[in-house]
Amino acid sequence: MNKREIVISVCGAVNASKSSCCSVLKYGELDNGNGLARNKIAKHPHEIKYGRTSDINNIYVKVKDSNKIITFVDLCGHRKYLKTTVRGLASEFIDYCMLMVAGNSGISRITRQHLSLALMLKIPLFVVISKIDITPPNILTKTLKSLVKILENKNTAKKKCVLITKRKKNNIEELNFEFYNRPLKICPVFFISNVTGKNVNILRDFVSNLQKSKIKLKKYKLLQKNKNSTFIISDTYKVVGLSGVVIAGTVRCGHIKQNDKLFLGPIEGTFKEVIVKSLHDNFRNYIEELFQNESGCLNIKYTNSKFFLKQSTIKRGMILIKKPNCVKEFDAEIRILHHPTTIKKLYEPVVHCNNVRQTVILTNIKNKKYLRTGDTSIVKLQFKFRPEYVEKGSNIVLREAKMKAMGKILKIYYI
Repeated sequence: MNKREIVISVCGAVNASKSSCCSVLKYGELDNGNGLARNKIAKHPHEIKYGRTSDINNIYVKVKDSNKIITFVDLCGHRKYLKTTVRGLASEFIDYCMLMVAGNSGISRITRQHLSLALMLKIPLFVVISKIDITPPNILTKTLKSLVKILENKNTAKKKCVLITKRKKNNIEELNFEFYNRPLKICPVFFISNVTGKNVNILRDFVSNLQKSKIKLKKYKLLQKNKNSTFIISDTYKVVGLSGVVIAGTVRCGHIKQNDKLFLGPIEGTFKEVIVKSLHDNFRNYIEELFQNESGCLNIKYTNSKFFLKQSTIKRGMILIKKPNCVKEFDAEIRILHHPTTIKKLYEPVVHCNNVRQTVILTNIKNKKYLRTGDTSIVKLQFKFRPEYVEKGSNIVLREAKMKAMGKILKIYYI
C-alpha cells in the first residue's frame, strides 16, 4: 500500500533543542534538561558526548490510526557543519521546514542563515520557539519581536505570523488547511518546552495533520510519467552476515521491487549493474515494493559474481537507475544573492543539487563579463572532479565562503 510520507527538515542554531524536540515527538517521553531525549536518537557517539548534531539524521514517526509517516530530517546547527545543512535543505523531497529557535538565545546569525536558505528554496516554513520553561518573559517577548520583524519584512519573507498558544483558541485543523493552501504566505509559530511538555501536544497535532506539500505535489505528478525507476541514495550500511550492501534512500520516480536489475553510479563516470535482493521500510519491516516518494532500505549486490561490492564505493549523490546517464556540464539560470566583490569565468563555488555536492567551474557567463550581488544570468557550469547525476529543472544552491546563489538547471550535457 502506497504510504503518505511527509518530510520535514528541522533546522536552527546550536542548542535550539532540535534533536530533543524530534525525540519527544517520536517517543512521547520528555527530556530531563540534560540531553536524555537527544541521546535516544543521536547518530554518532561524539554527538552524545558534545551535544552537537554533525550529520543528517532521519527520524521516522508513524501517525496513529493512519498510513501516514512523518520523517524529521534533523540537520546541523553549528556553523562549521553548514555545508551539511545546505545539503539537507536542498533535497527535493523536503515538504516543510521546521525552524527551531531557543527562546533564551534569540535570533542568532546561523538562525538567519538557515531561514534565508529555506526562503531561498521556497520551502513552506513554520517556527518552533523552545525552552520557554527557562526563558524570562521579557526575553521571550524580545525574541518573538525579532522573529516577527524578520518574517513580516516586505523585502524578504513577506509572511504573516500566526501565533499558536492554546489548542482551544486556535483550531489546528483550520490552521493546517490555511497553511496548506497558503504555504508561502503564512508562518505558524509555536511555543514549547521539551522538559515540561508544555504545548508539545499542540505541535504534535499540527505536524500529524499536515498533508503532502502542495508545491511538491505538482512536481511529483510530472514525474509519474517517467518510467525510468530512480532511487536516490542517502546512506549506506554493512550488515554482518548479509551479503552485499544495504543502502537507504528515496524512490524519486517509478517503483522498485525485489529481484529488479538496476544500475549503480556514477562511479567515475560509469554505472555497474546490481540486483535488489530484498527491501525493508524505515521500521525494519520486510516489504515487496517501494513506490514513488517512499523511502526505505535496499540490499543490493553486483550481478557479476566476480566483483565484490564495497560499502566505501557508494557515496551520497549516487543513484540506482533503470536507464543510466550522467552529466559533466550543465546550463543554469542563477541569481547571486550575495558576494563581496565580483564573479567571473573560472570561478569555483560548491554546488548543492539534491544529494549531490561538488565543486563546479563556471566556464561561461551569457552576455556578461562579471556577476555581482543581485545579478541574474544564464551560466555554464562544469563538475570539477567527476560526473554526477542531475536533472533538468532541478533547483541548485551555489556556495563559497560568504557567497550565496540559487538557480535552476536549464540544460544538461550527457557524456
